Amino acid sequence: MSRCVLIKIGYSMFVAPMNEDIGPTINLLESLVKVDQEYVDGEYIYTPEEKAENLGISFINISNVRELSKDEKENKEISSLKQTISWRDSTIEDLKKKLELAECKCKINEAEKTN
Repeated sequence: MSRCVLIKIGYSMFVAPMNEDIGPTINLLESLVKVDQEYVDGEYIYTPEEKAENLGISFINISNVRELSKDEKENKEISSLKQTISWRDSTIEDLKKKLELAECKCKINEAEKTN
């Protein structure tokens, strides 16, 4: 099965075909160092921060690089909607509990004021 290179930089992903020329590119990417740019005395100075941590390189089957089918898109959308509904339901439950707690505290405060 044919393979390709999957390169992750931060939240972005890129694919490249596997060939004998990819080795030096992978070595270059693995050696990247994050830098800050400072303007000092009329020129830019680049201060190394750390090795790039949001960088990943893996090998995947080239058959996985394709558009989603209609069914896959629909299933993904349904799954996303179910997750949103679940999140909203749990948020509503949390807010109801906080409201009940606040109401109890108000009743306690009112009782203390009358005593």
